[in-house]
Amino acid sequence: MDLTPLGTEQSMARTAKLETSENAQRLYNLVIQTSNQFLHNCKHFAIEVLRTETPTYAEVALLMRQVAGIIEVLADDFDPMMGQKAHEYCELMSQMGVAIDCGDRVALSTLVAELERKPGL
Repeated sequence: MDLTPLGTEQSMARTAKLETSENAQRLYNLVIQTSNQFLHNCKHFAIEVLRTETPTYAEVALLMRQVAGIIEVLADDFDPMMGQKAHEYCELMSQMGVAIDCGDRVALSTLVAELERKPGL
């Protein structure tokens, strides 16, 4: 028999939801910061320099996609759009990584312009 008072269970549930919300927001901020770094670097460095980075931009974008998946799970109950927005940023970063790997300046320039139009950057 559980002797935990009902108020304590409710308090613990509220605390867990708050922690989930805070963790989702921290991860979302990481996606935004990484997008900002992509944008800054792509605007200030030649594609030849970007191609020499380790890990590659495509590899970083792949990691950020995984983070976006975690955000989606964490934020589903309180802000389903947070996960969707994170995925949108990650899709642009992935495309930028491919453009960098292929040395495609035109595609990269187009993607930089698209990322610049995103809110929060």
